[in-house]
Amino acid sequence: MKTGFIIVRYIRVISTLITEVSGLMLGLFELGVFHEPGKARPIIAYLLVIAVVVAIINWIVTRVLSIREARKYEEIIVDVLNQIVETLRTKTQHEFRANIMVPEGLWKKKLRIKFFSDNMKTASDLDLVFEERQGCAGTAWKDNKFVYITMKRYHVKIKERWNLSDEMVEKTKNLKTIISRPFKIEGDSQNVDFVINIDSNSWHANKPIRSTITTLIDEIDGNFPIIKGLMERVLLAKGEWL
Repeated sequence: MKTGFIIVRYIRVISTLITEVSGLMLGLFELGVFHEPGKARPIIAYLLVIAVVVAIINWIVTRVLSIREARKYEEIIVDVLNQIVETLRTKTQHEFRANIMVPEGLWKKKLRIKFFSDNMKTASDLDLVFEERQGCAGTAWKDNKFVYITMKRYHVKIKERWNLSDEMVEKTKNLKTIISRPFKIEGDSQNVDFVINIDSNSWHANKPIRSTITTLIDEIDGNFPIIKGLMERVLLAKGEWL
């Protein structure tokens, strides 16, 4: 996806360059400059340089505006994550965290946290990168399925079951509840575009709390067009999705 966006970006730059050069050439023909080749060559070279500079400036301005637009939507996404955390805290009387993970890299083989609730700003696991079927997030991402696990304490089987590294175990061993929900920007796409994770250091296996959490996830899914639109705008503006 990222490769496709980069190709389109350069096509636009080249298209702008061709348009500028074509317009300049047409003007020179009308002025009869090409009837005197000796005089035409330096003028053409000079105009080509101008055309290239104009195309580059156009690309830079467009890029800056896109990044500014992306930041605006990023703030809204963080607000949504904070609302999810606050709603869960109010309804369950327990603390939760929320984040959104996005595939990264040229071939989209890694999953990394891109957006997170305010209470994760100093979290030690912010820098973790998951591969396919690694942890709850990696499983939800690869298999396109909702994952909800609870555990009273960490044990070796968890590391083996979820294919976790020692670093992942060390940084997430205090989590007792983890929920991962995959989302697609394009409904008929074969690839998951991002994963919403909600976790807590409290054990939420009892039916009332579990029902509250799953209901909230369903509500998120029902309001998906909002989240979808925000994520699509951010990833497009930053050149990470096409």
